[in-house]
Amino acid sequence: MKSEKVFKSKTHRVRVTQADLNYIGSITIDEDLMEAANMIEGEKVQIVNNNNGERFETYTIRGSGVICLNGAAARRVQVGDIVIIISYAYMTPEEAKDFRGTAVFPDENNRLVKGKWRLSSPKRYPIRSLPLNSLAGIHTFNCLVLQKNILL
Repeated sequence: MKSEKVFKSKTHRVRVTQADLNYIGSITIDEDLMEAANMIEGEKVQIVNNNNGERFETYTIRGSGVICLNGAAARRVQVGDIVIIISYAYMTPEEAKDFRGTAVFPDENNRLVKGKWRLSSPKRYPIRSLPLNSLAGIHTFNCLVLQKNILL
């Protein structure tokens, strides 16, 4: 049966705390964020840098209290940049229909805040309808719109 690559999870808008050019590859992610986002050590992830538009792939390393780009990836960020860390999974179209990905929205200090949102409908709403700082929390969804009227 055919498999599709679908969104599995993301950590949305985390702040880069370190960049280590001399470490061997990867991104070191705080273990609490990894667990909340259902990411595993060694998992391939896509990094999207909101500050400069860079998109690149690397793999995860479990850390404590840091978001650190290592090796060559360190050249793609600066400490303080805001990034999105996205993971994907392969599944059949039937599995994907019922799968709910996880989105983690930490606060401005990369800390978890309680809260879950689920999508209610495939409608689109203006993203400006809710300030970004009120997005903090862990959210699960399988479509385009959160109940709080946020466009993903």
